[in-house]
Amino acid sequence: MWGNDAVVTDLEMARLEATEATEATALLSAVLAATPDFTFVTDLGSGAVVYAPPGKDVVGIRSEVLIGYGAGVIAALVHPEDQGRLRAANVTAADLVDGQVLQIRYRMRHTDGSWHWLSRRVTPFHRDANGHVIEVLGVVRDVTDIVEAEAVLQNSALHDPLTGLPNRALLMDRLEEALARAAQTGREAAVLFCDLDGFKRVNDTAGHAAGDAVLIETTRRMRAVLREQDTIARVGGDEFVVIVEPWKREPGDAPQNRPLSGTNDGPVNKTHVGPVGKVRHVEPVDDRELAIQVAERLTVALRQPVRVDGVEHVVTASIGITYAGIAAVKADDVLRDADAAMYHAKHGGKDRYEVFEHGLRTALAERGRVEQLLRRAVAPDTVPAPGGAPTLVAAYQPVVDAATGDLVGFEALARLTDGQGGIIPPHVFIPVAESNALIRPLGMLMLDTACAQLAMWRATVPGMAHVTMAVNVSALQAQHASLIDDVRVTLRAHGLTANDLVLELTESSLLEAGPSALTTLETLRQYGVGITIDDFGTGYASLSYLVTLPVSAVKVDRSFTAGLLHDPTCRTIVRAVIGLAAELHLTCIVEGVETEAQRSALPTGVQLQGWLTGRPALEPDLTSLLAGKARPWRSPEHQH
Repeated sequence: MWGNDAVVTDLEMARLEATEATEATALLSAVLAATPDFTFVTDLGSGAVVYAPPGKDVVGIRSEVLIGYGAGVIAALVHPEDQGRLRAANVTAADLVDGQVLQIRYRMRHTDGSWHWLSRRVTPFHRDANGHVIEVLGVVRDVTDIVEAEAVLQNSALHDPLTGLPNRALLMDRLEEALARAAQTGREAAVLFCDLDGFKRVNDTAGHAAGDAVLIETTRRMRAVLREQDTIARVGGDEFVVIVEPWKREPGDAPQNRPLSGTNDGPVNKTHVGPVGKVRHVEPVDDRELAIQVAERLTVALRQPVRVDGVEHVVTASIGITYAGIAAVKADDVLRDADAAMYHAKHGGKDRYEVFEHGLRTALAERGRVEQLLRRAVAPDTVPAPGGAPTLVAAYQPVVDAATGDLVGFEALARLTDGQGGIIPPHVFIPVAESNALIRPLGMLMLDTACAQLAMWRATVPGMAHVTMAVNVSALQAQHASLIDDVRVTLRAHGLTANDLVLELTESSLLEAGPSALTTLETLRQYGVGITIDDFGTGYASLSYLVTLPVSAVKVDRSFTAGLLHDPTCRTIVRAVIGLAAELHLTCIVEGVETEAQRSALPTGVQLQGWLTGRPALEPDLTSLLAGKARPWRSPEHQH
């Protein structure tokens, strides 16, 4: 009886084990069916799939079909660029220890013809009698969406979102690669630093949407004149950098794919490019000639008007060129040199290019020194000052009435000292201030200094009650609405009225000023502050600003005064400006009057400023100025 009981127990155990095995198999099948992954077993010897759960598919291929494929068929579905890595991974899988996992990503063609990214993880599954792995268990997941999302993130990290161009990070990487190739080949790559002239005016007058449209069109034009192997990157708001790879003529290279050297008007030089016409194609002599041709081609392409919403916008490019040869240089240094050359081109007249010379590096270092001096001068409490402290001071040049010789005003002229007795002229430090956000604190300091000086003179020197003070203002200053409050607070602090102050803006700065600046100036004029257009006649919008701005005075540029006696054109311009000012009831000030002959050639209804009436001085001789002793033409009835 005990024997029968044992048989029954064995049968029950067998049934129980069979049931558990069935349930385990069912559970495994359910798990494999529910998971998005594709599980398989591969024979390492043949490379064929020997097991895959039924009803599953990968890249559109059903598991039952995949098992029937030979190793060669499966390998053919893998992207050619990934086949070598996949074969290497299979070799490595044979050396895995139990529990170790090998992961790889590769592309495989879907049945719809597209490439899908797969992530495959394999681990040892079956070993032979000698312990060698002969089968691996693999799990594959389609990660195409993940890879594409990663690509988008990487692209956004390395590309400008507006133009799609490489950003500074990617540019520096490609520049390093170009330098490495140059070191290996002995050839020279060129770097062109391009800064758009007049772009800010587009944003100010037409809005940022129009500015974006101009940048996109600029990008299209730049791409059109470059080869596929060249790199163009956007590294700032209106700054682009081009890497021109060494020239190499390829078989069948079409002429239109080579850089241009000029127009039908003749060769192009670096200071001027003639009207755009039918271009001619000339092969570059060497790598440097190629860079020059590209720069010429860019200047021609970019100066053509860009039409946005029916309005034409004209921007040009100032381009700096440097060459990256076999010498051991850093990418940062190359970019800095190209930037220095661009800066030289911009301040040499814009719409042109300059090739870097080592002297420009010295100039760039000097520019950095001036920037530090400026920062210490306008904010002495925030930056330690080793040695003598730099200061920003004002020199005052008188303005007199041509008919009476009476002193009518002063112009405050900024002077920067380096703390060791050296004087840095305004044409050096003003551009630095404008490009480094220092122009507003500099302007505030000059405004306060000049108003304080006028208040002090009025309190201590008789006869100064009607003398005004003129202070120069840049377009960047005028674009800040805070200029209105700055002026009001300063005048109030020194007991002056709005009629005591004159703000001077050059005609070129008014040309760059946007609507916000013009609104600010109009508000100040209504408040009573005088508005003078300096260097009148040298810009392009003189008459329009006389109409749109409540101007109180114009200054005839000194270049016309210099030619007053011997140049009929200058003489005509001076007389025309004086007559126009009289018709518009504006004060006319003639700058640069240095001789009695020049003064005699002018009508009496103007005001004079120049060395004849007084040079700029930190402490003008007010006694002589008020007595008119410096003006020999002063009539007896006006002598005191």
